[in-house]
Amino acid sequence: MEQGSLLPAALEYMQKIRDHEHDFDLPFQEFTSNEEDDDGMEVAMELQNALVISIYSIDSTDDTSCRDLSCRKNLIMKLASIQNIIHGKLLPKYNKRFQHKWFVGGEGISFGIHCEEEDVGGISIPHLRAIVRYGPHALDEYYSIALMKCISLDLANTYGHRVAIECFDIDDGQILLIEGAEFLPSWVDDEIGVEAMRKRVYYVNGEVLVLPPTITAQEVCSNSSKTFLITRKDALDAVTSLNRDNDLNTELQGLNKAIDKRIHPFLQVLTQNKLDIRQQRKILTEYYHTSSIVLPLELALLIQYRPDLVPIAIASFCKQSIKDVSVQMGKQMQSQPNGTHIEIPFENLVFTRIMLPKTLYAMLLTAAGQLLPPIKIPKHYKSMEVNRIKRQCKSGGDGHSHFRHALECGIRLSLGFEWLTSNSTGSDDKKSFPELFVPSTEQRIAHYIEKVDKTAGGDGQWIQSAWEKGPNKSADDISTILKCPVWNPEITVSGICPIANPGKPIVGHVANALQYVRRYMFDKVEVSRDFPPPRASDVDSDKWIDMESIDDLELRMKNIVRPQKDVNENNDENVAALNDLMDGLENFVSMSSEIGGVSMRSKEPKHVNTKIEIKEQVFFSILKGSLEPGFPDFNFQGIGTQERMKETLEHYFSNEDLEFDDDHENEIDVQMEEVMRTMDEQLLDLDSDRRITIGEGAEDESHSDNPDILKANILSNLLKSLDAQVDDKGPLSTITTGNLS
Repeated sequence: MEQGSLLPAALEYMQKIRDHEHDFDLPFQEFTSNEEDDDGMEVAMELQNALVISIYSIDSTDDTSCRDLSCRKNLIMKLASIQNIIHGKLLPKYNKRFQHKWFVGGEGISFGIHCEEEDVGGISIPHLRAIVRYGPHALDEYYSIALMKCISLDLANTYGHRVAIECFDIDDGQILLIEGAEFLPSWVDDEIGVEAMRKRVYYVNGEVLVLPPTITAQEVCSNSSKTFLITRKDALDAVTSLNRDNDLNTELQGLNKAIDKRIHPFLQVLTQNKLDIRQQRKILTEYYHTSSIVLPLELALLIQYRPDLVPIAIASFCKQSIKDVSVQMGKQMQSQPNGTHIEIPFENLVFTRIMLPKTLYAMLLTAAGQLLPPIKIPKHYKSMEVNRIKRQCKSGGDGHSHFRHALECGIRLSLGFEWLTSNSTGSDDKKSFPELFVPSTEQRIAHYIEKVDKTAGGDGQWIQSAWEKGPNKSADDISTILKCPVWNPEITVSGICPIANPGKPIVGHVANALQYVRRYMFDKVEVSRDFPPPRASDVDSDKWIDMESIDDLELRMKNIVRPQKDVNENNDENVAALNDLMDGLENFVSMSSEIGGVSMRSKEPKHVNTKIEIKEQVFFSILKGSLEPGFPDFNFQGIGTQERMKETLEHYFSNEDLEFDDDHENEIDVQMEEVMRTMDEQLLDLDSDRRITIGEGAEDESHSDNPDILKANILSNLLKSLDAQVDDKGPLSTITTGNLS
């Protein structure tokens, strides 16, 4: 199956339903067929996507020697025991960790013993079979594959049963090879080919095993073009041998890693015991959606007790929503005979959460594309309570955006249950809920169980004989066989729960669940307190549902991508605008100005071994001020005036020191002159080495005429100036504002 978001697949499925409205039916009904009508069953299976799962015993080669009576008896009893373990221990354990909602509802996956006619010359080998109907998205298929990995490991490690499990997609073929196509050995395509891979792929001990080209047909000449078309017996004998030699992973590590990566979220929830609902939501966020929903208290308790009924109610709502709901509702209620309708009044409403596969949530909120929100509230649903909640949920409301579809979903799901529990829904729906036949034990043995033995090459007499003698006198214990249903027809026509409640119609399931709920409400006080309104963090955003078709999805994606494209297209324009800004700043700074102090360092004369002129009086005035404690508040005003100079000089020098003429300046001691020059250079942040280097003709980057260095210096100075600004006021703001204007 293709990877990626399930939304495009769901939208395409909705379009198919629009095109074939008359074909839409409750999903579990398409498998119903007569015992001998195998062709009809295969046609029904092709109507929607389905995964066929077959479990074979590979404890020894005796498991494929079905022509021998003792081997065949042991194999059938062993398969019945494995089926009892799967449905009695393993699946309940997995469901306790995470209860998956199957697209068809009910148990979802149910194994029964099966034996089908092999190709000409082949031996029919009994095995366990289940078919998973995964609908418009492959969520159920991925979950089933994860289940098979866990089951193969648990059966081997805990119960000592070695099994080979085949997962074959009705539409796509070897789904395991498709998921790991990039990591297949070259001989899969180059030597064996697609057709010959039909019976070569199995789950064994939790690992995918692909039989190599060295495994060939035993009854075909070596030079035949059908050498690689092996029988089921050839395949299972090879798997048994490889399993015994523990040589299962040759060349297949990449394939197994790819498949494990695909089903990793489901493996997490199936194998970890202490995951709470938040952790499960996070792990399965790609596949599941948690939504707030408004329901009658009875129905809220019912879906907690039997969450497997929710997908069936959604299918019922989709089926009945071809026309306007109010019209459909009026017709249906008028056609209801008295006493045949299970009523769940739309009152005593509570907020709760519901966690559904995204495909089912989309089907509920759009009626599989046939009835988009908002729905017209049925007349018998209207009340002051509904109006109050409607106002609360309308357009999300302040602080209630996660409730925007809560009432909508609640009305739709309630209608689904209401229609689901109706025994009569119109003249064209007389077979919506057929009465299911549950045979007696004698009938099961005579018509179903013996048929498996006969198909495998026996006559079925040993089963009949063991039943007649009873468990105390018979050498063959067939108790596990009596508990194990035969896949066709017991699984195919036994309703939504063929293992736990074979033959019970859907109305019976809902009625029993409602009885339990009403007893619970009678025994417990203030049940509504168990349903506080969910917080925004308890549910998921459903903005992904706000589109009606693939065209809407493509339009949404274009709107998302276009701004990014515009940014790329306008990138050159943005760079050009920035360059213009820099050029403007450079021109502004370099142009002539009457403002003192604005000059370019590159235009200043370079200091190359020139004598630095300094006014000693000013220097000593500054020096004196810096030595005083209040230097930060030192007054520099009038620093060069005669009064300030005299005051400063007299502080450090005597009158004799100050009585000299300008003629005597050149007679100052050379050492004193050098000291003064050194101090001045330090004040200007220059050192003698740099002065000498500049004097030797080396270029100073800070005084370079290189335009790139010049721009970098300008930008650096501007950033420093910006950092020094206070309250966004300063020379840089003034310069940039004027230049931009």
